[in-house]
Amino acid sequence: MPPARNHPERDLHKALVKFLILQCRREVIWFHPPAGELRTVKTAALLKAMGTKPGIADLLFFPPNAPDAALELKAKDGSLSPAQREFRDSWIAGGRRHAVAKTFDEAVETLGCWGFLRT
Repeated sequence: MPPARNHPERDLHKALVKFLILQCRREVIWFHPPAGELRTVKTAALLKAMGTKPGIADLLFFPPNAPDAALELKAKDGSLSPAQREFRDSWIAGGRRHAVAKTFDEAVETLGCWGFLRT
């Protein structure tokens, strides 16, 4: 059996999604666009042909009557790629919110500040 692989960013993402399922306000639409996962060349080509773009944030949020938001999740030593910086700058220029979280607590704090969590 191969050794277990360490995926801190993926683990953070999955933990946050479990939290959001329980704690995100129902009227906030949110999802993860398929942009960074490992995939076959055939699947990658299909997704690209269907409009998948590099650099899109890990989670996108569309609240009613408030600016849309994007949350990028990174491992503690991670940083934005050039495509992610380009997405962030374009997203913010459009009047939307963007944040990077490197821990579960940072992500929850950001989501709370944005008013997306149940009280």
